[in-house]
Amino acid sequence: MDKIDRYYKTHPESARLNVIDVWQKVIDYPKAGKARPDPGETWKNAHWYLNGEWWHQIYESEQLGFVKGYLW
Repeated sequence: MDKIDRYYKTHPESARLNVIDVWQKVIDYPKAGKARPDPGETWKNAHWYLNGEWWHQIYESEQLGFVKGYLW
């Protein structure tokens, strides 16, 4: 409120501006900082690193055992 009041007092030509417009002029926006990278690995896909290659590395009998265990 102090900033808006000060703006109206120092800018008499802006007396017809509504409070919302003045508020947008005097608001302090945070300065964008550099984001620090997280330590470790990050994955952009929904399935983490399980992209299907791991499935092709095991035998068919192991795949079947996995599915049976999962369904049990």
